[in-house]
Amino acid sequence: SLANTLVGLGQLAAAQERSSSSSSSSANPATSSRSSTGNVRVGMTGCVGGSDALGEFARAQLQAAGVDVVAAGPTSNATGVVMVFTTPDAQRSFLSSFSSEDSLHMSQQLQDATASARLLLIEGYMWETQGAADAIPALVRYARSVGTLVALTAGDVGVVERHGAKVLEAIAAGVDIWFGNEAEAAALVQHLHAQQAQQQQAQAALEQQQQQQQGAMSPDDLEDEERDFTVL
Repeated sequence: SLANTLVGLGQLAAAQERSSSSSSSSANPATSSRSSTGNVRVGMTGCVGGSDALGEFARAQLQAAGVDVVAAGPTSNATGVVMVFTTPDAQRSFLSSFSSEDSLHMSQQLQDATASARLLLIEGYMWETQGAADAIPALVRYARSVGTLVALTAGDVGVVERHGAKVLEAIAAGVDIWFGNEAEAAALVQHLHAQQAQQQQAQAALEQQQQQQQGAMSPDDLEDEERDFTVL
């Protein structure tokens, strides 16, 4: 999962920090004063646990692994739970229970974290969170304005099918990398084709309306319009 990946990166960053400190302490004074600018800093934002014991445990475990937790919305009382069922052929099914109080919005903390990051990775499952339809495209635009690279994962086929229009909006706003498998990409392309068809229909309807308006004008109206155009 994304959380496990972030924990692994956080642990790698911590090991890198310890190695850098050890090297600095054994180096000569001319080199020990150099700051380590290559260290990786990892942060996680979103609805990261509620105000219950399970939420506190989750945040403590992330922070202990070197992952900064950045709040992006009000903390609910209950922490969401996801149960993962794996069959012998390695196929997984998820049973999720999210708190109805969770929501995502553009907080100042989130903007500050985005501005200080080199890469912003947005998990596709965040589209299922209340407020995400507005917050994610806005966050992408803000990240682009401050020069932060943006990557977006698909989540799964169901997420793309339910939120494909908003995914396309986020991509158009400035997503640099979109991660998805063949089925997820096919679902997104279907949304793209549907949007293009709607735009073509709207354009055709507009042209038809304009033609009807022109056809409804009398010869005298056309002559007056031509004379007014000549005067101008």
